[in-house]
Amino acid sequence: MGIFGETGWEWKFSWRRNLFDNELGGALAFIDQTAAISTNAALMDSWVWGAEPTGIFSTNSAYNCIRSYQLFYQPNSGLRQLWEIKIPLTALSFAWRLLWDRIPSKENLIRRQILLQNDLFPFCQSQVESASHLFLTCHKVMPLWWEFNSWVKEDRVLHSKPMDNFLQHCSLAGSRNSNRRRKIWWIAAIRSIWNLRNDMIFNNQPFDISKLVDKAIFLPWSWLRGWEKDFTVPFHQWGCYPLYLTVVPLVILRSFELVSGLRINFAKSKFGVVSQSEWCLHAANYLNCALLQFPFCYLGIPIAVNPKRRVVWDPLQTQIQTEIAIGNPSEGDVRDAIEKVLALDKAYPLPLLGGAMLEKFPAKFEAARWWPKSRLSSNDKDKIMDIKNNNNNGWNVELEEEMREVIKVFKRKDMEDYERLGNIALKINKGFVVSAPLLTGIAALGSVFSGDGLVLALAGALATVVNAFEHGGQVGMVFEMYRTCGGFFQLLEETIEAAIEEKDLDKRENGELIEMKMALQLGRSVSQLRELATKSASCRIEGREIHEFASKLF
Repeated sequence: MGIFGETGWEWKFSWRRNLFDNELGGALAFIDQTAAISTNAALMDSWVWGAEPTGIFSTNSAYNCIRSYQLFYQPNSGLRQLWEIKIPLTALSFAWRLLWDRIPSKENLIRRQILLQNDLFPFCQSQVESASHLFLTCHKVMPLWWEFNSWVKEDRVLHSKPMDNFLQHCSLAGSRNSNRRRKIWWIAAIRSIWNLRNDMIFNNQPFDISKLVDKAIFLPWSWLRGWEKDFTVPFHQWGCYPLYLTVVPLVILRSFELVSGLRINFAKSKFGVVSQSEWCLHAANYLNCALLQFPFCYLGIPIAVNPKRRVVWDPLQTQIQTEIAIGNPSEGDVRDAIEKVLALDKAYPLPLLGGAMLEKFPAKFEAARWWPKSRLSSNDKDKIMDIKNNNNNGWNVELEEEMREVIKVFKRKDMEDYERLGNIALKINKGFVVSAPLLTGIAALGSVFSGDGLVLALAGALATVVNAFEHGGQVGMVFEMYRTCGGFFQLLEETIEAAIEEKDLDKRENGELIEMKMALQLGRSVSQLRELATKSASCRIEGREIHEFASKLF
């Protein structure tokens, strides 16, 4: 944990395992907190009760502390908020009876001397059917409330009493409109639970949590649809995705309209951001506009994206933070991290860190490179190590030969094919860029000077067609996609060669793990990858050309 050194106390943390990406933030925050703690070797550790100025714990102080955090309410406040909601009176009256605990639950019926066969709740058949257990605490209905918490992104412990729970839902959101809709959903949830309970008792219906959730989603939508004039959300959008995510872009755009004085034409607009595609789809449906189909990421690498965006740098930042958190980085580690940052910056047309700007129309196709060059050893690359046993970090002679054969396949087939297609896309893009202004200039000059009107109309029409193909077909984007694909296979080749060139087997990545990762990246199983290597070796010995590509994904 730590020791007293010459400079004082020094923390020495050792993690039981490598941290996951989502744990790095908490680990770094923990290290910062412990670094601020000053220790004294002359004093003994002791606990201090923070609720008392003296620091001494007592039962009375603990009781007062708990009481101070309890939720106090006035019953009339909850009832007043209930009757302000505009929904059918039958639903309001049922919620009003529940808040007063006047519904005909089995516990209330037995209290009024009504004979029943049993007092157990039909959902679970384990506890007495009280109002709290029926609607809130039964493990059968808890998934409904968990689902609601996931929609509104509010992870908190829910109260077990109906009035407390209702008031808690009233205060979850800040805006009045959000609070009102959450009250409506709360009433719909309890109404759906009660209806399902009656169906099980009187109609012998089975318990189905999915139907319960669907009913709780449909009821508030039907109420809002009938009672609110401005509510126009279709049910397929209301039920399939959390509404709070789709409302956010509308709020932002409406705020922009108010500030700027402009009016956005949603029917002629396209919605697209660097985010989850599913969220983009539902946001576009909610805004009633088209979705901007744009391949922001290809093979895991962002392309045609502003390099200032976080989506470009987040993976590299996470990797560097992981290396810093789980070990002591050396000078070489820092140099490697800087090289990775510079290499990623140079992969985009307009570097942010002062690199040379990429040519828009290079002389020939070159694969993209977003990683630093490997420092391979000067040994003979074709030399295979003399591996005498099978306990060598997952490596053996057959695996090395398999890796070499697969590299030869995607160098001869996949990389050459992407290079050929990239050169074609480059030539087409050059032709469009040159011909469109030329045809437009011919049409403009012809309109000034007298000439054949057919030629002018033809030149103008061709210029329009060329511009449509250039921008609508995204030829430049296709060229960047081919560059990224070529870079993917080049990175795969250098990674495998660097592993094979490392003569110390303990310093290599596990051979079986590399084989599995390579198979997944090529869209194959491990057995299919081995079959490909065997087929490539036999074709090479027989002098035949292999017709199969290494990658089955692209």
